[in-house]
Amino acid sequence: MKLYHYEKEAGLTEKDFYWDQDGMPGDERHETWSKQREEYGFDEREIWDLKIVISAFLFPRLRMFAGSFNSYPLGLTPLSWTEAVDKMAHAFERIAKNDSEDQWEEVEEGLDLFRKYFFNLWD
Repeated sequence: MKLYHYEKEAGLTEKDFYWDQDGMPGDERHETWSKQREEYGFDEREIWDLKIVISAFLFPRLRMFAGSFNSYPLGLTPLSWTEAVDKMAHAFERIAKNDSEDQWEEVEEGLDLFRKYFFNLWD
């Protein structure tokens, strides 16, 4: 797994992406996972903790989106939209790092904003 800008910035390591490693040498399930990746494009390791996999996908994209949008939802200002998207990204980053318990109120706020503005995540 190659780590990119936002993953590195968040302090994630390759070990945090256990589902995207060819590793786990000697594990008898390796062949099964290989077949699953060939058939489905992913293997069962991605569903072991799906919230982390989804969060790891979303937070870097939300970070980029927060700094590059050209429009924003009716009733918000560009600044308030940036702040809302930042809160969403922060929530998913905390979940991806499996580090959400101590900041649950912030995570919950970001998830609520994601639900509220899901259909506004376009540019």
